[in-house]
Amino acid sequence: MTTPISEPVPVPVIQLKNVTREFHVGTQIVNALNGINLTIEQGEMVAIIGPSGSGKSTLMNTLGCLDTPSSGSFLLNGNDVAGFSDDKLAETRSHQLGFVFQSYNLLPRESALNNVELPLKYSGGMSGKALSIEWDFRTGTTIALFSYLEVSNNGSESPGRSSRILT
Repeated sequence: MTTPISEPVPVPVIQLKNVTREFHVGTQIVNALNGINLTIEQGEMVAIIGPSGSGKSTLMNTLGCLDTPSSGSFLLNGNDVAGFSDDKLAETRSHQLGFVFQSYNLLPRESALNNVELPLKYSGGMSGKALSIEWDFRTGTTIALFSYLEVSNNGSESPGRSSRILT
């Protein structure tokens, strides 16, 4: 009699268990995260919303390996991030995580394509043209980047001049 081969159980991409984050402000302790439990499976889309001061940015910094919890555990693809060295954290941010910051952090005199291409060059990734072809090949969508992002001296975008992505 043969034993059936079972499929491997998929590991969650992100798993937080009772995560807290405290900040010391003078003599006060600010609890930015208080016992967060979160599991995100591969392919799942998640939106993190809440009022100002609710801990969204602190949570995103934690998920992005930019900050560490005060307590609790954070597993990324089954690996405990608390054990990562600074070099391993940098490698993880470079190869496994992507960031779109609220303020964009784009280079104002570069095209949208160059802004996408620059971090790929630093991480040893592909060029912008190859990126479009790769995305088209993998997802079946066509990606066209055009226009330029104009940013004034105070950092705000000029109306009607934002970069556009067509899929």
